[in-house]
Amino acid sequence: MHIIDDFLTTMVADRGFAANTEEAYRHDLEEFFDTLPHGVGAESFTRHHADAWFASLSSVHHYAPSTMARKLSAIRQFCLYLIEAELRSDHPCDHLPMPKQAKILPHTLSVQDIERLLNVLLTQCDEPLIIRTYAMLHVLYGAGLRVSEMVGLKQAQIQHSPMIPEGVLLHIRGKGNKDRLVPLHPRSWQAVQHYLTLRPQFIKHGARDAGWLFPSERAAAGHITRQGFGQILKQLAYEADVDPQRVHPHALRHSFATHLLEGGVDLRSIQSLLGHASISTTERYTHLTGQHLKDVVRTKHPLARTKG
Repeated sequence: MHIIDDFLTTMVADRGFAANTEEAYRHDLEEFFDTLPHGVGAESFTRHHADAWFASLSSVHHYAPSTMARKLSAIRQFCLYLIEAELRSDHPCDHLPMPKQAKILPHTLSVQDIERLLNVLLTQCDEPLIIRTYAMLHVLYGAGLRVSEMVGLKQAQIQHSPMIPEGVLLHIRGKGNKDRLVPLHPRSWQAVQHYLTLRPQFIKHGARDAGWLFPSERAAAGHITRQGFGQILKQLAYEADVDPQRVHPHALRHSFATHLLEGGVDLRSIQSLLGHASISTTERYTHLTGQHLKDVVRTKHPLARTKG
């Protein structure tokens, strides 16, 4: 539908929608319009239609509250766009309640789990695919990136800095097109440097080098996909004897934040590294370190060295 295209074009320009958000909103809006009776469109659907669609999200499709919230957000913003474009004078979805979401703590891996994943790869490090996977794992965990940021990295985003002579800075454009500089751990940079010597093997012979850090001739995007890396990670978990249900790309980002917090890094610094817009998002990780903090108080507090 042209009206959906116009709306998304506006959101990309005005709100800095990322490609993933644009794709999700398009799917949500098309799904909504598929529920409308023949002849009812963007300018004529009513609160009754919106109520029926919203009720079906849980009763028919059994979507999770987080998914329902995203779909409702898409419809609400679309309605506001229609009003601003003077295609409607009412907001037929403003009465719908935002689904209550349970506070789900992020899944994290232990330092030992991470080491097991890396060590399995080290035993097979003479294969180019393994060397690439080793580098990707290091970038994701070593810099705490979102998986979409990692697979979409270009070589030009690697910046050398005299402040970290053994490592580099990654220039990341995250959600909402917000830029941040993230230091890559020297050990992770070594893994990437090793992979870079083999990178040309992943570019189709005769094809133009688009500059992706992790190119893939099989993927339409030109670089390895989120889904492709997720599958690689699952297989790696089986080989490392780490619970595959706990091993997914975002778990590495969560582990990066949790392990830094356990190491004494302050929340503001972690917020900056992760690219969180709000400190409240970063504060989720404080719930994951309770046992660690108890152990610190029990063993490091001056009272631990006194008797009585």
